[in-house]
Order: sequence, then C-alpha cells, then structure tokens
Amino acid sequence: MFSDDVYYNCFSQKKVKNLGNIFVGDFVEFDKVGEDFVIKKVMERKNKLIRPFVTNITQIFIVLSSEPEPDFVLIDKLIINAIMNKIKPILVVNKCDLKSNIKVIIEKEYLNSNIERIFVSSKEKTNIDELKNMLLGNITAFAGQSGTGKTSLINVLFNHTGEVGKLSDKIMRGKNTTRNAELLVINNETFVLDTAGFSKIEFSDMNPNEIKNCYNEFNNCECVYKNCNHIYEGENKCGVIKSVGKVIDKNRYERYKLIFMECDDLWRKRYD
Repeated sequence: MFSDDVYYNCFSQKKVKNLGNIFVGDFVEFDKVGEDFVIKKVMERKNKLIRPFVTNITQIFIVLSSEPEPDFVLIDKLIINAIMNKIKPILVVNKCDLKSNIKVIIEKEYLNSNIERIFVSSKEKTNIDELKNMLLGNITAFAGQSGTGKTSLINVLFNHTGEVGKLSDKIMRGKNTTRNAELLVINNETFVLDTAGFSKIEFSDMNPNEIKNCYNEFNNCECVYKNCNHIYEGENKCGVIKSVGKVIDKNRYERYKLIFMECDDLWRKRYD
C-alpha cells in the first residue's frame, strides 16, 4: 500500500472482503488497528478487468514487435476490451532496431482507426523518453504477446529489476516471465502495472452488437442501416463493406468479422 511516499503492509477486514476481491489498482481507505494497518473501504472503481484482476486502468500499452510475429486478432481484441472499459489503447511497436516492415504494416492496418501508435526500441532506447512522457498522470498496463519485450521496456524506462525472458529461437515465441501483478509506483499520479494474464480475453459477457462501436474507421463510412453490424448486408447496401480496401483495411475488417462471430456465438450460448 502506497501513501505519502510511504509503503504500508495492509490487511483487509472481513466485511470488505465480503463485498468482493480487492484488486491491484484499487484505491482504498485504511486505518491502524493495533499493530496492523487495516483496509476499511474500497473506493468506487473507474473500471475492472477480470483477466487479470486489475482496476482503475487509464491506458493500456499493447506491446507488439516483428519477432514474435504479431497476433493481430489478439491485438484487436485487446483494443476492443480496452475501449469497452473506457481505457485508452496505445500500440507500442517494440524492437524497431530489427530489420522488418512492421512499421509499414501497422500504419496500413490502423491508418483510420484513431488508435495511437508509437515505435520504440528498448535495446537502442529509441523514443523511450517520449514513451515515458505518455505514462505521466496515468495508471498504465502493459499487455500483449509474450516475447515482445514488455518487461524489457519497463526495465529501460525505470531501471526496474524484473526478470527478462529470452525469446525461443526455435518457435519464435516468448515464455511468460511475469508471474504476478505488480504495481510500480512512479509518483503520486503515475503508476505502471506489470502483469501476466492479458493473453486471454473473455468475450462471453460482451454484446456483439457493440463491437462495431470500437472501430473508428466505421464512423467515416455511410451505412443506410442504423443497427447494421456491417457483415450481412453486402457492399451494395452497407457503406462499411463498400469501404473495405479503401477507408478500411481489408485484414482488419476480416478480423472484425471473426471477432464478431466468436462473440455472437458466445452471446447466443449464454442467453438463448
């Protein structure tokens, strides 16, 4: 527990626990009871994520790189999950010191998405100062595939001593070296969450009809149907489908359809 530059080891009262789990990122009130510091109240949350158990996140750095090859379905799911929870998603493209066309790919696929992007290298410290400035005044979670350098970025940003895993040469995938949720305190207004658990996104409780609202590029297309999900009507009627390959990147649209169908199937199984 952090307060006025002092750390407190706190316990939770039973009546507080009965209200639900206390998550990493919770703001609480606590008092000294005897020799212990006891949490009395959990303040109202701005948001809550179940996987991992964290709260009050203001932005998510979705870290990706050319190695391992980006899982764009996961990236788009992370973006949707963030927007649905009123969290700002930012694409942080790491390992830009490697020779690849990753910057061209990212700029093409997310050109009209309104998703902020920054290209960095933890190894050569490219744009690290700019990235650090983006953290100020926020509670930031680092998310993305294993092996993209999330912990390496935190190390170079704050000289943090977290364990850094080495990418497997055989399968080009990283081992998950961040085992526990850890809130790094930069100052009274700036926090960084280093955690595992963002690789699986649960959409079972997400209304599939709301997913289209997470795609800014759809807003620039004229669709004659107010409640259209931009999948079934065909390009002669749906303005979004007509704009695929023009305003909307084809690959990103195909992933949208895949994510919508997955979510729609889960929704029907839950409520039908």
